[in-house]
Amino acid sequence: MKIGQSYSGVSVDDPYTTVRFSVTQFGLNALIYSVEKETVYIRGLDAKNGLHIVFTDPEGLHEEFKCTTKETAKALLKSAKMTEAAHLNANDGQIRIYRLALAASGEFSQAYDNDPEDDDPAATRKAAVIAFQTLRLTDANSFLERDFGIRLEMIEDNDKVIYLDHDTDPWEGANDDGDYNSTTQAAIDAQITSANYDIGHLMRLSVGSNFGNAGGIGTVGNNSSKGSGFTSRASWDSFDGYAGMMFTHEFGHQCGANHTFGHQDDNDNAQVEPGSGSTFMSYGGNGIAPASQTIELRSKYFHAISIQQATDYLAGAGVGTTVDANNSAPAANAGPDFTIPKSTPFVLKGTASDSEGDALTYTWEQMDKLTDGPWPHLPDPTHTYGPEFRSRPPVTSPNRVMPEDGVNNDWEKLPSVSRTLKFRFTVRDNHTGGMQNNSDDMVVTIDGDAGPFQVTAPNGGEDFCPGEYNITWNVNGSDALAANVKILLSTDGGANYGEIVASTPNDGSHPYNFPCTYSNQARIKIEAIGNIFFDEGDGNFTFGDNQNPTFTIPGPVTIYKDENCDYDANPSITGEPANVDDNCDNTPTVSYTDAVNAGSCVGETIITRTWKVTDDCGNSTTQNQTITIKDEIPPTFSVPDNTIIAKDENCDYDADPSITGSPSNIDDNCDPNPDVTYSDVVVAGSCMGEEIITRTWKVTDDCGNETTDIQTITAKDITPPEFSDVSASPNNLWPPNHKMKEVKINYTVTDNCSDAEHITTTLEIVSNEPVNGTGDGDTEPVDFEVIDNQTVLLRAERAGNGDGRIYTITITSVDDCGNSSSTQTEVYVAHNITAPLAGEAFKAGSTVEFKGTFQDMAGRSHKVKWIIDDQTSVNGAITAEPAGRKNGIATGSYRFKDPGVYKLRMEITDQFGNMSYASTAGDQEATVVIYDPAAGNVLGGGWFASPAGALHSDPSATGKASFGFEVHYFKKATLPKGETRFEIKVGEFEFTALNFDYLAISDNRAQMMGTGKITGMQSGINYILTVIDNGDATDYIRMKIYDKNTSLVYYDNQPGASDAASPNTPASAQSVIKVLSNENKSALVQDPKSEIILDFNINAYPNPSMNEFNLQISSTDETTPVSIKVMSIDGRVFEQRIINDSSNLQLGRNWNPGLYLLEVIQGNSRKTVKLVKM
Repeated sequence: MKIGQSYSGVSVDDPYTTVRFSVTQFGLNALIYSVEKETVYIRGLDAKNGLHIVFTDPEGLHEEFKCTTKETAKALLKSAKMTEAAHLNANDGQIRIYRLALAASGEFSQAYDNDPEDDDPAATRKAAVIAFQTLRLTDANSFLERDFGIRLEMIEDNDKVIYLDHDTDPWEGANDDGDYNSTTQAAIDAQITSANYDIGHLMRLSVGSNFGNAGGIGTVGNNSSKGSGFTSRASWDSFDGYAGMMFTHEFGHQCGANHTFGHQDDNDNAQVEPGSGSTFMSYGGNGIAPASQTIELRSKYFHAISIQQATDYLAGAGVGTTVDANNSAPAANAGPDFTIPKSTPFVLKGTASDSEGDALTYTWEQMDKLTDGPWPHLPDPTHTYGPEFRSRPPVTSPNRVMPEDGVNNDWEKLPSVSRTLKFRFTVRDNHTGGMQNNSDDMVVTIDGDAGPFQVTAPNGGEDFCPGEYNITWNVNGSDALAANVKILLSTDGGANYGEIVASTPNDGSHPYNFPCTYSNQARIKIEAIGNIFFDEGDGNFTFGDNQNPTFTIPGPVTIYKDENCDYDANPSITGEPANVDDNCDNTPTVSYTDAVNAGSCVGETIITRTWKVTDDCGNSTTQNQTITIKDEIPPTFSVPDNTIIAKDENCDYDADPSITGSPSNIDDNCDPNPDVTYSDVVVAGSCMGEEIITRTWKVTDDCGNETTDIQTITAKDITPPEFSDVSASPNNLWPPNHKMKEVKINYTVTDNCSDAEHITTTLEIVSNEPVNGTGDGDTEPVDFEVIDNQTVLLRAERAGNGDGRIYTITITSVDDCGNSSSTQTEVYVAHNITAPLAGEAFKAGSTVEFKGTFQDMAGRSHKVKWIIDDQTSVNGAITAEPAGRKNGIATGSYRFKDPGVYKLRMEITDQFGNMSYASTAGDQEATVVIYDPAAGNVLGGGWFASPAGALHSDPSATGKASFGFEVHYFKKATLPKGETRFEIKVGEFEFTALNFDYLAISDNRAQMMGTGKITGMQSGINYILTVIDNGDATDYIRMKIYDKNTSLVYYDNQPGASDAASPNTPASAQSVIKVLSNENKSALVQDPKSEIILDFNINAYPNPSMNEFNLQISSTDETTPVSIKVMSIDGRVFEQRIINDSSNLQLGRNWNPGLYLLEVIQGNSRKTVKLVKM
């Protein structure tokens, strides 16, 4: 039953590393063996899941293991004690293959059948057990083949000796090793038969103990004992390597090898290792007394004596098969025998060769057998027998120093007495697939009378400066064994040596000039020439000089460039080293070198001055001193002049230096091109649009030295505001009624810099006519007023004798910087009725011609209507359209039939239906007076309550206004005649009519117009008196006194009313107002041609009067009495007197207000005077 395969291999990177591994249901299990390295194991933990563990041999671990093969082997000593000339090595180019029957007890199988189910067939379980056995067999074969040149192969029907139940297996009831040996032999023979195997062995699982027995020394092929070996362990799968070593140990016995240890008596044939030993056939790591324990875990190789015994036995066993190893054995040469002084280290030197060029490894092992006690045998310098040097694993060097490192240790002692030491030099070729080995012996004789050969100086702890010193050693008679020696020096604590004296007499002293090269791990080694002994110093010493001198570096220093950018960095200025010292050289050399580099800027130089102090050995200390040569001189320049630049239409400006100027005369001591920069601080100036730029010019050299100066740049706004969309609304004022009218001045003003809040706009008004011009009908002191910057009040008036008034409004805008601009717009007062003149009288039945002027936008067409008394409309004609300042002209006519005062209005309508009008002629209300000379007369007297606002000179004045008047037409006269007086005492205002222009009577309404005089002022003052006679009811009166040339109204008890308006101020109840027709006026108006006595005259004053009248009568007739008669206006006599002479008298104190007729008669002379009592 083939269960698994085992394989071998070698590392492609390291020929000294080989591997043996198997692949079974337990996964990959391998043993990686490396020369001079740890052995590495790979074990499968959970093959199904691919889980493996990798480990090395543990340190400090040992276990109890008892091999009882000694007792069994005593009967076979004779066969093992072969001559020295027998087969010594696996060196015949063959691999011997032996059939192995590897039995397993029931306990073992139950532990390692890979956890089967209860119903798993036996074959499956046995296969698992065999797979596990394969793991351990693979490990064992790796060592057996390397050292013995054999391979154990499990037989095909090995399952026959796999027992699954410990209760029924053959070993149930076995009590001791002998029982297990015999039972195993019997079981294998019974199942396999003796002819079908060469070697048999039992793998058993024990409880708490590890032991084994090979059944004899050299049992392979011996039918009586070849199947009697067994190994019993408490665990076969522990990760410590013991299982494989114990297994291999028992196989070693079966192949003919005895125990090699020396801690106890075992046999007289192979005990060549001191203490427990350390090879496979020793008890190294078996848990024996610590003093005898050479090693914790024995090494994985066989001692040369074991190789000798096994190969010698197997060569004559007569069983197994051989296969060609395809490899020839290496050649080994241990060299000649030597005699050396006592207690003196020596080195064994071998040579070897291999025709295949395999990677050879070497062991030197002492072959002096122990034949007697005392026990345990431990190395001792005084021994004259037995081993003094332990075995050490194969290495790649053919030399071995005795003792290791040349110093005695527990398991290697230099003899201090005369004796001989036998050593074997074994060479392994480590050939994969068929390893071969070979060996050679030599003898070292210890001369107890010579030695020890010892290095005495330097021997550790010395410290030499460079120079010549004596190397000394104790000869102690060694010169007889070696006349000359060579001296070697190590600088790494003895790991490696170099020859410093090739040969010198072995006389104990030699001078040597120690170099400067420093080592504090120096050792002297003196080797015999022509011999193998040597000695090296006991400890490290120090020679040479690796200590650098010391000194105090001058500190970093800064010096400065001059005006030419030069500098002086002499050490006398920048400083020199101090406190110069060295451990070996009293006068070290001081020097320096300068590395001159540009600094961080043009003008800065950085000198890295490397000060170097060097001793005779070239040890030097360098320290860097930094010398900074700085430029601290700032540049110079001329700053540009202060300047003023102008803002553009967007209030932007260009203050580029190409415009405002750049620095000149720029110079620096080091930097040919210093950096010129500027920074601007811009602040608002004194106005919006002005900015003050404080330009700081900075000229900076490359080292940051800078000079600054200030240039002031004023960015000014010199652009005045701009106007657009300028107009006046309205631009024509009508009617010209002397009233102030609001006019909006429309415009848009913008400025390049100032916002609306910072533009001041003012309006200024001029007129082409004076405020109180002649004929404008107004004496107010203000004709125009600015309300705000877009509103004005303009008086709608014009001179009656001009072409129209033009108000020119000048709009002036000043921005925040004082830049101003102006524009103008005009408002016209052009509408006027030029004919007839205001108040011009026409006889009833006359056709009156109308004419007027008006203003409007050029290019428009117009129509005119003449409106009479707001009732009658008369179409007129436009004889000229307006053009620029040239007024348009409208005409028309109307025939008036009835007398009266008629209001006249001119209405102008443009093509869009917009209407404007005028109702004045010049400054006067446009009226047409139609009179009838035969209409009658008007008279009246009394008073009325004068309202506030009537008297222009004192608008707050109120009180009684006295009046008296009488007006009539004489026969055939065209102008009326009469008398009118008016007085208001509150304001001390008195007016007397002098001339009459017309008297118009219509029913009970009468209006008269004329001129007169205000007391205390000039004459030529105009008036209009309008009355209504309501009979017994209340009468009404209006008095308007004015200057038609200036339009100044002095008095008007209906201010602002049309001149054609009916009066609305009531006369007092005591007043009399009579409007008389032609029928009742004849008694009052005499023919102007009546007789007049020129020397008879009367004068009544004041007249009118509020109190009494003074009557003064002048006559040349001093004798004729004078008759005085006072009559009311209707002819009733209510006072009559007769006086005898012309004199003065008073009348009328108690009269009621009214109009009275005073008739004075003297003889044929008669005078009639109208008196008005107020």
